[in-house]
Amino acid sequence: MEERDYHSLQKGTKLNGRYIIEDVLGEGGFGITYAGRDELLGVKVAVKEYYPQGIVVRNNSVDDVVTVTYAKQKDVFNKGKTKFLEEARVIAKFNDQEGIVNVTDFFEANNTAYIVMEYLDGITLKEYIAENGILSPEDILELMAPVLESLDEVHKQGLIHRDISPDNIMLLKNGKVKLMDFGAARDYTDFGEKSLSIVLKPGYAPEEQYRSRGIQGPWTDIYALSATIYKCITGITPEESMQRVIEDSLEKPSKYCKDIPKGMENAIMKGMAALQKNRYQNLKEFCEALYSDFEDAGEEKKKPVSKSDGTLKSVNEEKEKAKSGQNALGTGMEKLQNLTKKQKMIAGAAVILVVLLIFAGTSLSGGKKQNSSTSNLPTEREMVSDVVKNSQWEGTILNLSIIDDDINRQYEVYTADCEIESKRQGGSGTTSKAKITYKLQDDEWVFVKCEKQN
Repeated sequence: MEERDYHSLQKGTKLNGRYIIEDVLGEGGFGITYAGRDELLGVKVAVKEYYPQGIVVRNNSVDDVVTVTYAKQKDVFNKGKTKFLEEARVIAKFNDQEGIVNVTDFFEANNTAYIVMEYLDGITLKEYIAENGILSPEDILELMAPVLESLDEVHKQGLIHRDISPDNIMLLKNGKVKLMDFGAARDYTDFGEKSLSIVLKPGYAPEEQYRSRGIQGPWTDIYALSATIYKCITGITPEESMQRVIEDSLEKPSKYCKDIPKGMENAIMKGMAALQKNRYQNLKEFCEALYSDFEDAGEEKKKPVSKSDGTLKSVNEEKEKAKSGQNALGTGMEKLQNLTKKQKMIAGAAVILVVLLIFAGTSLSGGKKQNSSTSNLPTEREMVSDVVKNSQWEGTILNLSIIDDDINRQYEVYTADCEIESKRQGGSGTTSKAKITYKLQDDEWVFVKCEKQN
């Protein structure tokens, strides 16, 4: 039996009297996601289980109950479980939004918690770029339109996502695009003097997320959105924001993407301003700038859009109505909402073509395909296992942060930062920063070392 079979739920396990586990979709530092089936409705679902690595154990040959490893970690586990269920409540508020994954149920069982979501049949933006290369400016804006409109609704409710990146955006085979993983979402209207947990994804997290008292708001998500678009059209992960505060050497997208419209480039660069005061403060401002060139180009090309009754009309008809005062294209979010209405038609045409090309393995941009070995990169769990097997100390791996570093990739090196809470015999527990290093050898990533940094 494989190592992970011992701790994950077995195929055929029934949860809450109706959800049948079929397979493991993936694992992270705080949970396991399964593919399953809802017996009651007869549909496929995704089931996310709260399972923080290094804190809990389970032997599924005995039962499905999760056990906290050390008594002193019980409070940490329970607080994490509460936040996990809060994630479900947050996402469920936006089930009517096309660009956000839907939550259908959540409950506690087996001494842990579960979230049941719609099953997303597709790949992430990160996976697409790794396999096929960059997207064109027009393609990424078409794909992102429903996500941006849905995120605007999230912001209107006083919430921010705080973890937007290419690996949290799914491209589905039916042409839809979904924003996932609201585990870090917080109410930005109620921060006050409270400290926030530090949530970091290097290259996508703005400088205020590196500080527990950093002032976070819509501008925080705008930075991550801009960085995501930057990555998708250039193939380059932006430099870490804290380094940019000291010395900003971020290259303009046009260095790598020659056909990017000037207005779009300016919007991305302002959205990624190192200091939050220099960024757009809300999505209305950001989208007005981001889509200005694209909207004009769409009118020139007479792209089809959809009416509320599902019939089609050309942009010329939209312009005629605008002249008569009907349905005029507004600015900011009005412009985006109008574009997203177009997306409903594009989902049946242009965007569906984009997604079909993706699942056919075709590069949309003609950009250079990245090293295929990236698909064999070690998972977080494999990294933890390698550290335990190959290091002279024993301990708990905390805050694992994989570094998607393009420079390192050129030298066939792959690294991740983490913290290790040591449990050496005869000594008290200490927490040290560490760096895990892998090297490409015979087209396989091989563990090299885990170095303590302090």
